[in-house]
Formats: sequence, structure tokens, C-alpha cells
Amino acid sequence: MITGYMNSPLNEPPLGGTIDHILSILPSLVPSAQRVARICAERPHDVVDMSGADLAEAANTSPATVSRTAQALGLRSFQHLRMLLVRDLAADATAAPDAPAGTEGFLRWLAEGRGGCCRPRSPRSTRSRSTPLPTPSPARRAC
Repeated sequence: MITGYMNSPLNEPPLGGTIDHILSILPSLVPSAQRVARICAERPHDVVDMSGADLAEAANTSPATVSRTAQALGLRSFQHLRMLLVRDLAADATAAPDAPAGTEGFLRWLAEGRGGCCRPRSPRSTRSRSTPLPTPSPARRAC
């Protein structure tokens, strides 16, 4: 169980349920937070590659509003929201009926962009990040 906005307890959305969770809370959010949440629900493939500042710019709001929106959704942070979106997109990709068997075939299928979660970056998202994302240890890799 996690503690969300105003310390209200909320269970983490189930696998594949993050967008539904966002949409269920959307009407209760203030307008600026609604813009942030709507982008997360409508463009999860883009949001997973965005920083909080990128999302704030896309929603015409501040990075603090992005953080508060994640908390209003009952999550720890924007990074937690991104992690849940990545998790759900990866689950969708692995559940796809045309995914080939075996690791090599699956990686080729993802590289071809047919998995949905791994797409070429948009020109906007290719700018350098202020801090690189941590590289998972070999024991924790999903593939």
C-alpha cells in the first residue's frame, strides 16, 4: 500500500490498470493537474520518455504541478507514475498475439517497433537529460 495525496492510502493500480486509474481520478483534479493527467492517459508512449519538466511544458504548467498531480493520483512521484506506465506498456507488448517466441525474436520484434512500447524517440525527446537514468544491474533486467 502507498500513501497518496493528503495521506490517503491507495493500492498501486493493477498491471494494465494505470491509465484507467488516471481516468477515474481525472474529474476530481484541478484544471492544471487534469492537463497533466490527460497527457499521461492519452500519450503514455511519449510520457515514459519525458522528464517532469518536459511533461510540464507539454501541459503548459509547472514541474511542481506534475509532481503534485502524481501525488493526487495516489503515487509517490512522477517517476513512480512513469514506472507504472512502462510496466503497463511492456505488459501490453508481451501479451501481443504476433510477438515471436524466444528472446531473440522478441527483441527483434520490439526493435522493429511492433511492440508498441519501444519506439524511436521523437526529436524533442532526444535532447540530453540533466542526469542520466540509472542502468539496471544485469540480475534485474527484464529481458
